[in-house]
Amino acid sequence: RTTFFRSFFIRNAFHIRNTTNGFTLAEVLITLGIIGVVAAMTLPTLVNKYQKRTYITGLQKFYTQISQVMLSIKQQTSCEDMSCMGFDGTLDTKWVENAKKLFKENYQILKFCYGSTTCEYEAFFVNGSSSGKIFTANEFAFKTSDGFIIKIMPWSENWSSLTVDVNGPKRPNTIGRDIHLFRINKNGEVHPYYGYKYAQTQDGSFNPNLYWKTNPNLCNPQSTTSNGSYGCTARIIEEGWEMNF
Repeated sequence: RTTFFRSFFIRNAFHIRNTTNGFTLAEVLITLGIIGVVAAMTLPTLVNKYQKRTYITGLQKFYTQISQVMLSIKQQTSCEDMSCMGFDGTLDTKWVENAKKLFKENYQILKFCYGSTTCEYEAFFVNGSSSGKIFTANEFAFKTSDGFIIKIMPWSENWSSLTVDVNGPKRPNTIGRDIHLFRINKNGEVHPYYGYKYAQTQDGSFNPNLYWKTNPNLCNPQSTTSNGSYGCTARIIEEGWEMNF
């Protein structure tokens, strides 16, 4: 008994307990609440950065591929211009069959979309407004094994338009995010809409209204004009493959 009381006195005198100290329920709940608030504040930013990087990676891959494809088509056809390759003029049966043949030889194509609505869906501008349907039945487009949907349309003997959605019908389907616009010059060179080369006219002069750097409305999420997204691909590329908008 003497030993018991002596031990009890010593433990209380020096505040020694047999049980291990821990957090109270209130402390745990407060800590979890703080973690939740921090996560809620930072997670959307991290997700947004990850999504942007995914879109940019897809764009880089496509841009490299299409440049190589156009070079390959030049070599296959022994042509130096789009007219010789058969890509100028009107989107008719002859144009379509020629395009199918050439792109089949250079892409792993899952499906051609021309004449079908199965590839069609709504696209958007960076300000969130609708730009209407894309990859419609009367446009020459095709799906690739990489997940791209690519559209090429003849405009004149000097150039053709080129559109790609780097992740297919998956959201956001936004021009300047996962949808990108290019022009194929007469010599088969591919460059983005409203970039530096796009703003150079046929006589060699420069039109500042056709360049995203000198016309900020060409890539502006707050723009209410229909071309407020059209210069965003050029901006991404010319700013070192960054999506700063």
